[in-house]
Amino acid sequence: FVLRTRQVELINEFADAARNGRSSVRQMIMGAGKTTVVGPMLALLLADGERLVMQVVPSALLDMSRHVLRLTFAHMVRKRVLTLAFERSNPQSGDVNALKALRRRLQSARRDRAVVCTTPEVVKSMMLKYVDLLSAVEGADELLCLPRDELPSKGQLARRLGGTAQELARKEDAADVLRDILLMWGEAQGGVALLDEVDLLLHPLRSELNFPIGPRAPLPMLDQ
Repeated sequence: FVLRTRQVELINEFADAARNGRSSVRQMIMGAGKTTVVGPMLALLLADGERLVMQVVPSALLDMSRHVLRLTFAHMVRKRVLTLAFERSNPQSGDVNALKALRRRLQSARRDRAVVCTTPEVVKSMMLKYVDLLSAVEGADELLCLPRDELPSKGQLARRLGGTAQELARKEDAADVLRDILLMWGEAQGGVALLDEVDLLLHPLRSELNFPIGPRAPLPMLDQ
């Protein structure tokens, strides 16, 4: 495609900011080529085999943005376009093997210079799931912190602690894998997130994703 002068300037500004670890936000009018020109060109320039490039778009635009990227990178310059999906309600969100498979997929995408499309809800779900797992580990039974020789070896308590310890170990392993995935987006590993419609993605009242974690507890002053 043919680039306009302003598009070239924006692409160079964004690429320079990304390579120097800086965030950058620019406003463009509708039809100026944000999704069809600037986004694909940045993906081409920044996905160099060393950093993971993700295009984060509102859920309503995911199919369209993915279609544009696949059309762009289907002919002269070929590049894989992947979709990252993650839901906390899915049982596999805490499964170690499933998370390891996701980590391998993202590492392969980074190595092959692919582009990963996703939504802000997916990114936030992964971060909050990581916090959820850490909270579960931190709130484990205090008896599990005792030396092994001080723990009961028989009886119902021993069986309960054995099952709790195994579940705790699984959550620790899952948290470690999620940490590795989140670090791929961080500054240390040079991860890049291209945010389309940033005013919607970072809106302080519309972009929050909340869910409760930890054991249930009564509200303060509920008994008064």
